[in-house]
Amino acid sequence: MKKIFIFLGLIFLVPILLLFLALSAVNKIVTDEFIVTQLERNMNLRAEIKKIDVSLFSAISSIHLEGLKLNHRDKYADDAIPLKDRPPLQTALISMENFEFELNFLAIIKGEVQLKKLLLLDPDINLVLYEKGGNNLSSLFLPPKIVEGKPNDPEKEIAKVSEDTVEEDPTPFSIKSIPVSANLKEIGIKSGNINILVKKTAQKLNIQSLNLLINSIDIVPDDLKNHNSVTVDFNFILKVISTEAKAERASLLFKSNAKVSPFVVETGFVNPAITYKMTFQKDSYLEGLAIFESITNSVPLLKNAGIEPKGLNGKSTLTKDTTAEILYSAGKVKFLQDVTFETKNYDLELLKGSDIIIPTSSHTFTANLKLSREESDKSLAGVTKIKSEKPEMAPLVDGILSKVTKENRLFIPFRSTGNLNNPEVTVDLELPSLLDSVKGMIIDKASEELQKQLKDKLPGGGDLLKKIF
Repeated sequence: MKKIFIFLGLIFLVPILLLFLALSAVNKIVTDEFIVTQLERNMNLRAEIKKIDVSLFSAISSIHLEGLKLNHRDKYADDAIPLKDRPPLQTALISMENFEFELNFLAIIKGEVQLKKLLLLDPDINLVLYEKGGNNLSSLFLPPKIVEGKPNDPEKEIAKVSEDTVEEDPTPFSIKSIPVSANLKEIGIKSGNINILVKKTAQKLNIQSLNLLINSIDIVPDDLKNHNSVTVDFNFILKVISTEAKAERASLLFKSNAKVSPFVVETGFVNPAITYKMTFQKDSYLEGLAIFESITNSVPLLKNAGIEPKGLNGKSTLTKDTTAEILYSAGKVKFLQDVTFETKNYDLELLKGSDIIIPTSSHTFTANLKLSREESDKSLAGVTKIKSEKPEMAPLVDGILSKVTKENRLFIPFRSTGNLNNPEVTVDLELPSLLDSVKGMIIDKASEELQKQLKDKLPGGGDLLKKIF
């Protein structure tokens, strides 16, 4: 019996000892120097890691990085200078406080590779979008020209991305080229921050508090018809900063929970267009939107009718959550249904088919603007004053009001195109000039009076005046 216990003990003890030895070896191999070397051998960047943690019991399945920084490649990366001999990076294009990577240990035992967790915690990204396409981060992920002080591949020209070039990948990525199934539990970004400079418009955007989590992935490359879904839960704050005024012009709060199909079933290529529902949250705001400035100041049609829209250029805050079904493709957002944004001063209704290209602010909006009752009264004060002071003009004023009001609120249908900073706005109304209408009314009255007097004193005089007027 004693020998049986010893035998059973060895059966369990020996694998455990071997596992501990293997894990200890992994701890010695997977170091910050090792990770940085692998990154710099394969990508055109310089990397820095503050700390790496490969815990004893999860070394095979989990790696935790702290203080990861990626920046433009320099001589330290080209010459593979050891980390201890390098000055620390003062700035970084991409940095993150923590990076967690975890594989399914049981799947590894079966000879399969299954990603269980991939989390980027507190990443900070500085992105520049060039005028002719491309961005400042693309070059980081190209093969480096020099590795360990020697040309990487003398026979092959390494591509370079600059402000004057636009990347075109001749061989698009296909999920079918990766024979690995995935059923993840947690992957994404937590508390991200992205600074964006749009060169074409000299506009600054800032994405704050970005949480993008994929809590369910069912991807089988060989069976995309039945296994091609990703559930995404994300929220973030988008801030728009005016470079001229150096002030914040908008703060938009977004959230969404959507199940999407990320790949084209037939080819496995990344799906070029994804449909999902996006919620614009209460307390989002806009201020000084150029479209509204055009409606307020630059549309003679309204001025000629005595209408001066009020309350459009101040800070306008959403009074409730607004959800819209959108189609997203290559930076372009297209609204698939009418959606109304309600604020204290006005309601803005974007009609189905309106779209905007986020990186360039190029847009085509077909919309309706309906001012609040209070702002409508202010906007129409000039017209209604004429009606009260000159009752004889009531029919003319009522005719104008019938075309520009709904539910006693100023209603302006319009179309806006071009860049959001300098849009072309067309108001879709047919309004007579108030001045011309008044002149016409005066002439009509004078004609009637003159005809009446001449008819009494000069036979045939009335018919003559009709021809003149």
